[in-house]
Amino acid sequence: MAITGGGGLPFIGVKLRHSVDQAIVHNTYTFLTWDVEDFDAGDLHDFVTNPSRITIPVAGVYEVGFYIEWYFVYHDPSRSNILG
Repeated sequence: MAITGGGGLPFIGVKLRHSVDQAIVHNTYTFLTWDVEDFDAGDLHDFVTNPSRITIPVAGVYEVGFYIEWYFVYHDPSRSNILG
């Protein structure tokens, strides 16, 4: 997909999501394994090799955003990390 961003530079980006809920075990690091790509301009995501990973191929400054809904069973605080 060839998309041009501001200033004539090529757009590189990916939008991933889940089609179903993913169980998160209490007090355990859990990788989110994405199963739907809305778009992937730049081959940043691979369903087979690393479904939980986004790989940035070009050095630069990137904006990363995410939205998570938590349905708590426990009353303990939870946290989210982006590892990079």
